[in-house]
Amino acid sequence: MAEAIGLVANVIAVIQISETVIKVCKFYIESLHDAPSDLRAMLIEVSTLKTILENLQFLLTCGIGVGLSKVLNTYNLFGVDGPIEGCKKTVEKIEGLFPAPTSGSSKVRSAFAALAWPLKESKARKLLTDLVQYKTTISLAITTDSSQDIKEIKKMTTELHTILTESQRNEIYKWLGVTDPSPLHHRAVKQFEPQTGDWMLRSPEWRDWIDGRNRCLWIHGIPGAGKTVLASHLIENIKGLCENRGSRRCAYAYYYCYFGHNQDEAAPFLRWTLNRLCREAETIPACIYKIFKKGEQPSVVDLLNALESVLDEFDTVYLFTDAIDESMPREDLLKILRDLSTDPRFKKIQLLAMSRQYIDIEGTMQNISVPVSMSNPLLDEDIRLFRWAVCQIDALQRLKPESRIIRNALQNLPRTLDETYERIFTAIPHEDRIFLRLALQWIWFQGWLYDDNISIPLLLQAIEHSMPESDPSDMELCYDQEVLREICGCLIMVTESKKFFDTVSFAHYTVKEFLESPRILTSPANVFAIKEKHTSLELMRTTLLEVTQNPEYDTWDPSDELDEFIHFNTFCNIASLNGLEDHGKELAEDANLVDLMFKLLDTSQPHFQKFADILHNREIADQTGYYGDFPFWDITWNSPPSTSGIAPLISLLTWIDGFEDPKPIGGALEVAKKFMRKVDIKALLESVVDVGFLEKEFKEHFQFQFQGSIVEYFACFGYSETHRAFWFLMEHAADFINPSQALLTLLSSHIECVHHDRNGDSEENCPLARILQLGASTNVPGYKVTPLQIAVNCLDLVGVKILLEAGADVNGIGDGKGVDWNEGTSMSIFNRLHGMRPLEIVQGVDWNESTSMSIFKPLHGSRSLESIQAVKIMSPNVVQYFVSEEEWGEEEWEECKEKKIERILVQYGATSNTPATTTESVRMEEG
Repeated sequence: MAEAIGLVANVIAVIQISETVIKVCKFYIESLHDAPSDLRAMLIEVSTLKTILENLQFLLTCGIGVGLSKVLNTYNLFGVDGPIEGCKKTVEKIEGLFPAPTSGSSKVRSAFAALAWPLKESKARKLLTDLVQYKTTISLAITTDSSQDIKEIKKMTTELHTILTESQRNEIYKWLGVTDPSPLHHRAVKQFEPQTGDWMLRSPEWRDWIDGRNRCLWIHGIPGAGKTVLASHLIENIKGLCENRGSRRCAYAYYYCYFGHNQDEAAPFLRWTLNRLCREAETIPACIYKIFKKGEQPSVVDLLNALESVLDEFDTVYLFTDAIDESMPREDLLKILRDLSTDPRFKKIQLLAMSRQYIDIEGTMQNISVPVSMSNPLLDEDIRLFRWAVCQIDALQRLKPESRIIRNALQNLPRTLDETYERIFTAIPHEDRIFLRLALQWIWFQGWLYDDNISIPLLLQAIEHSMPESDPSDMELCYDQEVLREICGCLIMVTESKKFFDTVSFAHYTVKEFLESPRILTSPANVFAIKEKHTSLELMRTTLLEVTQNPEYDTWDPSDELDEFIHFNTFCNIASLNGLEDHGKELAEDANLVDLMFKLLDTSQPHFQKFADILHNREIADQTGYYGDFPFWDITWNSPPSTSGIAPLISLLTWIDGFEDPKPIGGALEVAKKFMRKVDIKALLESVVDVGFLEKEFKEHFQFQFQGSIVEYFACFGYSETHRAFWFLMEHAADFINPSQALLTLLSSHIECVHHDRNGDSEENCPLARILQLGASTNVPGYKVTPLQIAVNCLDLVGVKILLEAGADVNGIGDGKGVDWNEGTSMSIFNRLHGMRPLEIVQGVDWNESTSMSIFKPLHGSRSLESIQAVKIMSPNVVQYFVSEEEWGEEEWEECKEKKIERILVQYGATSNTPATTTESVRMEEG
């Protein structure tokens, strides 16, 4: 009886928390006209959980019989790590996502929910997934017929083959095998040349893997090294091994990842593995059958559980997966490979994985596998022998079918692979040489720019657009896929795709190696040589000319995410920016390319709107924030730039400042330096920047307006936490900058700067410290607001300390006769600070209902900010920060930033009784 009471109490605790979450979900769904779908899903799942727990509570109060006791023990419902405790912790975390409902206006509630929720969506979805798992386990436990013996039930459900007809089993097999890799395997088997892969079979790593002395092998190599063909050879070897053992207790399965699938291969890999093992064992795991009956799709967890079950039928399973680098994305697949290699549940699996040597793959595989590199002398000899044979066969097939001609060719076969390639190129008819050279260059360029294959439609268009500059007479020739295959022969490989489009690549890495090598330069085939710098810059020039000279190109479809892969103009628009990103340093060395990029980024040019539209569409399709938080194509000029060159420079520096990945910054800054040399710097810095743009950090987009100089523009918005663009201007135009004027705008965003430590002390590279070094006045005469007032208002602890240490007036209220900012612009929100002492600002911040900040009033001073950690709350024109305990640490949190700033101000002489001083009076005293 006492045991039952304790269990009931645990269930009731979860029910009570669930009721709170249900109430809060309903509150926010009612508050928002367009509530996030996650909130509705959460309401349904938690409500369902509550019902299940109420039924469990009823069963427990009726007494724990033998059957129910077995169920509780089998499913470990009330264990420390059991589903009841898991539910409790998960629902508590869900509850923590929401601030408590307030009694304020609907505007306050709606605004808070809209701003806070997007930052927690991913966490909410993860919690929701966990909750569904726990709920399913509890539901399964309490619906189990407790009069049955648990072991007997498990035996019956895992042997469904005794119940299912053959037709039903085939339906499940077909449902599991959503992606069939066997065509890829058979194609690879056909490409295999005898004895070329035996080096692996002779290796000690292979023997140890076969005998089970290591659980996982990882074979890695460069593109074209023959990994897939080798995989097919090893699979066929294991196939023979399993057949020779004459027992169903030894089995094998394989899966080929393939970029043409255009999918995350994690689930398809497990489904196909289950398909093969279930067929071999003639059994269907119970969990899979239940999901199949419901018409649902299994999760990765379901598939792993099913795999664990079916492994009971075997002693050893050899499992192969090829080209794991081609899974898009591959994070889940790598986690699965890690689990299969380390989890004791899968100890019967001997795993062999093959891929290119990418950092993320290496990071996973090096800890769980024995690595085998395909870069070794024995293998290189195999590869070159294989390629030599392929090329000879292709050359012989092109000859006339006359015995004399064929006999003569066989007697004069080239001795080496280099000589073979040389003969292939010199045998190309003169009229086809330009086509072949351009085809090979664009295939190479696609790899140089994207490390990927190029689609055949795009390749043919690229050749056509390049042809006029090479030989205008060839424009009338008709080139299609068949002609491409015929001319290029064994130099290229076409990969067919049923879903999208066929792609083409070099047939083998040795083709690319020969084209890039010094050897080709001294051979009769030198016209086909690819010189990296010359070829890359020449084709970048072609892409930039296509964008800037064809503004009305009309094939672009904004709704087609694949447009850039099949239309040359769209490809060029996107490639122009990607080339600047990855190869800016090389591009900056070519004056003609600098001129073209200057034109590319000029908002006044006819092509720019089309360019911006394509990049905007690409950004939406990508959905990763790849292009940064503030893409320059979203900037709208309210009035045309008054100085030539300011628009391209703002576009480039905005892109540099907003990019999260620091890798491309160096090259892009080299281009920016060249831009600076093309303009009158003094006129540039004196020009007025009058622009607007959207802040997209929240679902409710905010329209910002700005008027001021280019230096103030980047000082104010500081798209990156390092203020890259602002630093660039300070370094390259310091003689023309008004540092005092820039100081005011810098302080509106200085709080974002990462160059200070947790105690609020400034570190090196702080832009505020640098602008003061350039001679900025800490009190900035002539303005109605002082720098210190702005820093205090923004709770910029570091800014306050730096200004006071540099001599800022601790009681300054601004110059009564000074200028203020135009209403509606980003800085105008600070006009209201005039006449307020810094101490009054930090002590008396109270956003009443009539101010623009009223929607954030419920957040001010709150310590329960777990749900909005380090959130940047932006009203139309101001930045205000709230920092959580987790960011500052427990000790720092005990004394909030407001109190720290207040203490510092008092230390420097700020008191509420001190007569207010204006900037004007300070200026007179200094005089």
